[in-house]
Amino acid sequence: MTSVGEFSLIPEDPEHGPRKSRHKLPSGRAVRSGSVVLVTVNEDNREETTAAHWRHLAKPKGITGIVCSCIGLVGLLMLVMFHLQRHNDPEELTKSAQPDKSVIEKDRQAVTVMKPQVAQLQKDMMHSGVNNSYGSWGSAAKHVQPDGAGRYAHLAANSSSGHGSIGGKHSVKKDGLVPRTSRALTTTRTTTLLTNPTTPAPCSDTKTWKNKAGKSCGDYERSGWCKNGYVSSLHKWAAGKEFNFPERHCAACGKCKNARQSVFVLNRATARAWRVVSPTSVSVRISRTVQSQFLGTKAKCSIVTGKRIGNWVKLSDWKRGYVAISIPGLKLLNAVSISFTRISKGMCQDIGKYPIVEPGLCALAAKALGLKGARLYLAKATPKPEGCYWLHDESSLWISVNPFNWGHGTIGPREPICSDQPPCYAARTCLAHTAFGPEYVKLSNAFTVPNKRRYSTFHGYTLVTSQQNSLEELMKNDFAGCFSGMTPWGMDLQTLLKVCSIFKAFRKGCNQVLWTDADAGILLYKVPVHHFTNDNKNAHIYWSVSDIGARGLCRGYPASAGCINVEMFTSCLNSGAFIVKNTFWSEFFLLRVLTRSRFLNNPFCTTAKFNPARFDQCYISGRRYGDQCAISCETKADRSLMANMDCLGDHMSPVFQHLVGTQAWLPASRPDTFVGNCITKPKWTCVKHLASLPGFSG
Repeated sequence: MTSVGEFSLIPEDPEHGPRKSRHKLPSGRAVRSGSVVLVTVNEDNREETTAAHWRHLAKPKGITGIVCSCIGLVGLLMLVMFHLQRHNDPEELTKSAQPDKSVIEKDRQAVTVMKPQVAQLQKDMMHSGVNNSYGSWGSAAKHVQPDGAGRYAHLAANSSSGHGSIGGKHSVKKDGLVPRTSRALTTTRTTTLLTNPTTPAPCSDTKTWKNKAGKSCGDYERSGWCKNGYVSSLHKWAAGKEFNFPERHCAACGKCKNARQSVFVLNRATARAWRVVSPTSVSVRISRTVQSQFLGTKAKCSIVTGKRIGNWVKLSDWKRGYVAISIPGLKLLNAVSISFTRISKGMCQDIGKYPIVEPGLCALAAKALGLKGARLYLAKATPKPEGCYWLHDESSLWISVNPFNWGHGTIGPREPICSDQPPCYAARTCLAHTAFGPEYVKLSNAFTVPNKRRYSTFHGYTLVTSQQNSLEELMKNDFAGCFSGMTPWGMDLQTLLKVCSIFKAFRKGCNQVLWTDADAGILLYKVPVHHFTNDNKNAHIYWSVSDIGARGLCRGYPASAGCINVEMFTSCLNSGAFIVKNTFWSEFFLLRVLTRSRFLNNPFCTTAKFNPARFDQCYISGRRYGDQCAISCETKADRSLMANMDCLGDHMSPVFQHLVGTQAWLPASRPDTFVGNCITKPKWTCVKHLASLPGFSG
């Protein structure tokens, strides 16, 4: 388990299941210690080996045997007590037999996989004898020369700049918090346990459903496009994905054909929450004043859960955060009553309900339904049910954040929890922004944070910001629980802060995250994030390969979808903007990059030989550091990683990212640029130039 303050994160299972064999001994393998035999077992033969262990203890030999037997009994008793303590309701265990855990063995492997894999990577790197790159936070910070080009010094004489910026006086370039169910939540519990839990649920049209042309289920039936549970043979073009699946939402189109055999309601409940009714997104503040620090946004379609304190709601799904109920002349939140349903088979859509995709609402639903085990976990692997679900055999609450699970219903012992409120899918796309140091915080608040907030509001996305006046405050208040089991000392600072920013957004339940540097801004407001992910929906991370360091090599990057080869990728990568999906693969890859950042002095990491300009992602202003170096080096070491990546280059229109600045040697700005990223000094001058470009102000 990775504990994050009062929150927890346990990825449900890895996407590479075979690794689990590295972390448990074969069934029945014995390890002798003195006269006591310790037997490692799996769930399938637990009873047999336990009986053998008791028989062994029943035959002590002399005083030594008796002492060892007593020690063994005490150890066994401690194991039993530890096992019982894992469950939140010991009384419930006395009412029923101990469930077989074999069906959920995979669901706990991520914890035992991630740390050993990362540790092994560190061990593998040590054979070169390379020392850690940096010994302290201060020495890990990026140093820049005052005249502006840095890593592009070969393009402009006597110029210096870095990969971009997170913020702070060092010009450093720049998963989540998942709630427990809180007793402070304002709920009205009206749980109804059905006398027959296998009673088929009533089937009806999905409320508020419409296709992309605005047609409802009633329109389909009245027009004759659907009749008696089937789509008309002459109108099959009006069904399927392009028309938002009327066959899944409308009774007349076939939604209810198998509902009586496949959908069973277990229990229902209602609770009170708050819906955002503001015409735009609402601000999340660190305290109950509109002048307090801005932490992020809640989208206009979101459901807000938490405890009311005066004119504010203290959020249950943020470690810190308050949202105002109203401001003079404008209502921001409206109290609503929400009904929840837990089903054992089928999908939420089969009973006219919706999956729950917001962590706070998932925790509220579990409390209202009376489900024990209030801690909420993130499920990153696939296949799993979409949204919120109850893992019956483990008595634990989960929410699937992997976008590859959209459209999935009940799977094995995983029971979806449904709501009568339409899901706020747009809010699960997040923008991450991080800055530290007075200069960069002031710069961000003046230009780039308002820019990203306008873009987020336009599309209903969630903005997750992390800003503090010092690096120490940033690590303490925003990234204290970035990861456990790894020490940050010696890691590249750019890489560390960028990865921790992504993890913070992941742990808030974001399905995918658009990262942009603190000195970068959006120039095309109407272009949604999914425009860049639709061409390759199987990718986990989408990189910008529009860097100018390798000169003409990266212009017109010759790929319509996917990355070509390591040589092109490492030469053209610019991580000032990228998109990452919340999957186990993505998180594990970022941890590998983070570990790799300890060893950037290793000559293996150089990329100079991959391009005619001899441009090296790792050698900047006489030093080796930076997240682009760590990403390039890790990909170079394991080229198979590129199968899960996509590269967004200059061949696209609009282009995903373009590097901007005030220096004459920079390429001219493209009018179809989505993200503009400042790369020259001084930063205030560069960002003001960026803000003057068409589209920056909306």
